[in-house]
Amino acid sequence: MSVEATNVFLTGATGVVGAEVLRRLIERPETSVTALVRNSASGQEAEERVKSLLESLGYRDFEVFNRVRPVTGDITKHDLGLDASTLTEIKSTCTHFVHCAGKVKLSQSIEEARRHSVTPAKSVIELASASDRLQKVEFVSTIGVAGKLEGEVPEERLCGVNKYHNTYEQSKAEAEVLCFNAIDNGLPMSIHRPSMVVGDSCTGQVSQYQVFYHLCDFLSGRRTCGVLPRFGTQMVDIVPVNYVADCIVDSLFTTASVGKIFHLCNGPSPDLEMEKLRNTVQRIYGEFEVDCIDRLRLPKWVLLTAAWLGKNLGPKHIRGSARALPHLLAYLGRNQVFRSNETQRWMESRGIRRPDPIDYVDRIIRRYIQDSQAPTHKEAENASSVESHVKHATGGASVTAPASEEMVTST
Repeated sequence: MSVEATNVFLTGATGVVGAEVLRRLIERPETSVTALVRNSASGQEAEERVKSLLESLGYRDFEVFNRVRPVTGDITKHDLGLDASTLTEIKSTCTHFVHCAGKVKLSQSIEEARRHSVTPAKSVIELASASDRLQKVEFVSTIGVAGKLEGEVPEERLCGVNKYHNTYEQSKAEAEVLCFNAIDNGLPMSIHRPSMVVGDSCTGQVSQYQVFYHLCDFLSGRRTCGVLPRFGTQMVDIVPVNYVADCIVDSLFTTASVGKIFHLCNGPSPDLEMEKLRNTVQRIYGEFEVDCIDRLRLPKWVLLTAAWLGKNLGPKHIRGSARALPHLLAYLGRNQVFRSNETQRWMESRGIRRPDPIDYVDRIIRRYIQDSQAPTHKEAENASSVESHVKHATGGASVTAPASEEMVTST
């Protein structure tokens, strides 16, 4: 029996989640992909970027290259910055739409945040709605849309939230409102809210080291000279990228999930308590002779005051860490539990089991340190110490480098 051919329009293919979604789509022989890609700042063309991405995913087959068509655009522009002929072709050929693209930056203005969240959401909805062959749409949001809501966060529309930790969360929540309106008007769409996305639970691999890994560096005490907050029973919520991508792609090819909101997160786990995670970080960093420092525990308000002083009055080399610290402390101060019971039941009924943190936390941290200490060709020629090598796969950020404000939040 022949399988119906599908053509998936994908945004964010070069991102952490998007790359793994692309990998799973490629594994479906009947599926072709139209990938929205920006020309890079270095001038690299969209086709070259996609080819490099596919090769990094392990694909060097011409047949695979032929099934992934890059189109140049810009999610901050009307109609995703696509020209008229490309728009017409997408509307006439694409059967499924997956929107993963976005910009995770906590210090951006609300106008900039909306350009990267609300504008593309509106464009994708309009494009999918005009598709002649539309079957399904998947929208990747964030668990951060819960904002400052305390207690349990349900797997449903969050209509009462009006306070957020940052403009990124607010703009994603506003984008969700557009999605709910579209669903109410008949668009076959599902929404996914991942928490902190980490590496593959089996290999530890991830295309970019973000969020959780900067938190690990923070817990090592290397950024704060050994001064850490009192964590109490605070927990962190993480989710492996393979689970996130599996859930998105599974939902994409069934209309039974239309209107559903999936919480792609872990929920409470003793293995993710901050103190236990701190001990895990210390143990694994120690395996690689990366020293951790734990000199003093202070209330969070004291650290916030110190961060303000460091950001405004401190020497240049500590200002990056000082700017990032309030965002980390805001995350650690959340009194929230993300419910995912319905999501787990749904996914398990379809053969997708969420990995247990105890089975992968060591692996993802170990992979991070291994990759961070792997020298590039140029560094291998000039290396004088281990510290000169911790710059692989993180865009130049090292284990001891200040955290970027773009990296300290969820996807």
